[in-house]
Amino acid sequence: MFSIHKHHRRTEIIRAKIGFLGIGFKVWGLLVVVSAALAIGVFFATSEAVESTSPTNNTFVAYDQSLGDCKTVAAHFANTCSHGDYDTPATSVAAMSATNYSCLNTPSTPSGTKCIPGGELEADGTTCTWPRRLCVTCRNDSGVTKIRVQTNNLPDHCVKSTQLKEQNFDYEVPFNPKKTYGVWDVDLDTQHKLNMHVCRIVKQHDPVALGIVENGDDESKNAMGFALNGVAFQFANQIQEDPVFPITEANEQPLDMCLGHNQQNSPSGMYHYHDVSPCLNSAFLDDKTMESCKDNVACASDPVAWSLSGFTGTTKTVIGIAKDGHVLYGPFDENGDVWETDEVDACNGAWSSDQDKSDYFYVATRWHPYLVGCLGPSNFPQNDDPALFANCSLNGMDAERGDAGTSPVCYKGRLSQSYANFTLGSDAFLPIDPVDRVVFIGIDGLGKRNLEIVDMPTLDAMFNASLYTKKALIDRRAHSVANWQGVLTGYTSDDCGGDGFCPRKTIWDVAQEQSKTVAMFSNWDGFEEFGDPDSRVASMGNVGLNITWVNEIIDATKTYDFTFIHVVDFDLAGHHHSVTEYQDAATFYDTNMLRPIWDFVVEAGNVGVVLTADHGTWLAFKCGSDHDNGPVPFLAYTPGITSVEITSQVSNNMAAGILARMLGT
Repeated sequence: MFSIHKHHRRTEIIRAKIGFLGIGFKVWGLLVVVSAALAIGVFFATSEAVESTSPTNNTFVAYDQSLGDCKTVAAHFANTCSHGDYDTPATSVAAMSATNYSCLNTPSTPSGTKCIPGGELEADGTTCTWPRRLCVTCRNDSGVTKIRVQTNNLPDHCVKSTQLKEQNFDYEVPFNPKKTYGVWDVDLDTQHKLNMHVCRIVKQHDPVALGIVENGDDESKNAMGFALNGVAFQFANQIQEDPVFPITEANEQPLDMCLGHNQQNSPSGMYHYHDVSPCLNSAFLDDKTMESCKDNVACASDPVAWSLSGFTGTTKTVIGIAKDGHVLYGPFDENGDVWETDEVDACNGAWSSDQDKSDYFYVATRWHPYLVGCLGPSNFPQNDDPALFANCSLNGMDAERGDAGTSPVCYKGRLSQSYANFTLGSDAFLPIDPVDRVVFIGIDGLGKRNLEIVDMPTLDAMFNASLYTKKALIDRRAHSVANWQGVLTGYTSDDCGGDGFCPRKTIWDVAQEQSKTVAMFSNWDGFEEFGDPDSRVASMGNVGLNITWVNEIIDATKTYDFTFIHVVDFDLAGHHHSVTEYQDAATFYDTNMLRPIWDFVVEAGNVGVVLTADHGTWLAFKCGSDHDNGPVPFLAYTPGITSVEITSQVSNNMAAGILARMLGT
């Protein structure tokens, strides 16, 4: 556990730190330390005085439906209104008293904009100030306790976007309505039902039946709840996926370091969180420079650990209210343990530990939907036989449990085409003419998502000069044997009869038939099982960043007709769950291997290059293994090739066909 020293000025702390990741989190604890170490710059903010709350000091096993308990929850919120005893709502959102929040050194956008609509750019030209409005109150309505949330939805922290707009959200709902364990409001017993309830942004619930009364803007209907600072939570998007770990690569919506952004497909400009935001900790952005999550190494490499790193304690902590009036809690239960997959239902709801399970609430988890997936309670489809999991995230419950055999995501058929017999499969990539020498570079464990956390300028230069994609599909069996055999033979693992070594002709055999000299460099002995060992000269290097071995590789590319290079250090860093080790490998090979090889290729003038990977690498959590079954980079270069990004769906096993063409077959 770590703490961040405060270096910014406030007139009063908006609220006490909300505790998060401490001990007991496998790899997440390590990455939290990494995230702190990698934070750069100084982040300044000021705020006018506002109510101070201390949720980390309040631990509740359960709430009932009393007015007193409702007011206790309301007191956790950073209210700005004159609420009396949390019983006097504002006449309207626009009319309530506001707290001005100022973001100093506001990050500029490409257009140079420095402030949000409705905000005011101060005289210094860099400070943006906007009004926050929030009022959470309770009342007794003919014996039914109701909680009302009125908010303009503007955050109490700096943001990356300047497009978010002030909202008019005002709704009332029965507080913490009584539920009975075993009586499910939603029974999700089919894959279709589960996906419809968890994955859709427009949820399948009846607001009238739930007693939800909307007094404000319609956009409020799509919020699943509100955080203590009055900002909306949403855990799906327009294409029915998890924006934090999407399945579809086209779904790359820019989240900021608080894991939020403004509405992308609506003129409303509603800011919202897609995960439990670390910025609910008012000190989280101290000593940090606001940027996109993808541009921050710690956030991009593991958004889960980044989310958890805002919490410094291990108590059961109120972090907001759900749209149906149930309380939202952080990632720890009353024993200080994180919630596990067998303790939550499909909606991310949990039950109190008392004998009668008298209280139902939602909890923060390390997997999607992170807090509120649907309005429960629901059944527990993950415990059915066969188990059911929502199919909208690469970080779903199935990934956390490692159910690779049954998961619709972890064991997803991603590779449909086969480039058997070394045919390219599409005339769109022609011409690829024979060249004097061919170099193949296989980087074990380099996925598209991994590219976002490494600095490889030589690889970038190679992309810019080549036919390339960063989204090549891999074999559905996301492990080394299946994918390298595809690269070497053009066949899928299904073509080859499963996970074993493929009894097919390899590109090495093709080179030998053409009387080519072949050198093979690898620090993985699995390649000894492929093809005819007599068809190449092999050099099995030592694992590690071995400059002597790399120099042998560089010399071979200038001598042999076909040089096959495979490096495993990226994959090993993934198995060690080490961001630093992964980045060190990227820097070493980009500088010491790719740079001299690429210089030779460009200078020699008639050399072809193919580069790809077998799979990506999870640097934080497992999906049945440490291997990421998402897309990988692929590039092909010859002096006569057209430099263009491939936009159609292709696979890494098209390497065999392209290599064969380069070799003259």
